[in-house]
Amino acid sequence: MDSKPTLTPSAEHESPVRVHTCAPRPPPLTMDDLIMSSSVFDEAFSRFKDPEVDVFYCDLMRLSELRNKFLVFPSDVDAEIYALKAKLSDLLEVIGAEIKEEIGQRGMEAARLMMEAVERASQRRLTLYSHAEVESTRSEAEAARRVVDDMLL
Repeated sequence: MDSKPTLTPSAEHESPVRVHTCAPRPPPLTMDDLIMSSSVFDEAFSRFKDPEVDVFYCDLMRLSELRNKFLVFPSDVDAEIYALKAKLSDLLEVIGAEIKEEIGQRGMEAARLMMEAVERASQRRLTLYSHAEVESTRSEAEAARRVVDDMLL
């Protein structure tokens, strides 16, 4: 079963190890990579007071250090994750409420404007100018003039 592959002249200079060239593998994460400098994270952490940021950092470090402990169970990891989720969900709810307040009823207003545009577009017109309104006012004016003429005669 241990047969060596036969070398062909074109394959002599090729490495027997195949190199995957689709995408480079990202480098391992360092502590500098874990510093959150994105504006979203900066905005989120600006809601915390300084001691709370330290507590959150300590929670993340405690979670990371669980892999180095001797007597640790999966339930310990689940408990730490559950505590972090509870802290983050409160923060995410506050951020979501602020975004919703800022947006307001923009979506409903846009939907109303689109429905009005669809209704206007469904009317049959030869031009973009609505002649029906002009014709109705003209016919009303002619009818009023006839009434006045009939009263004079």
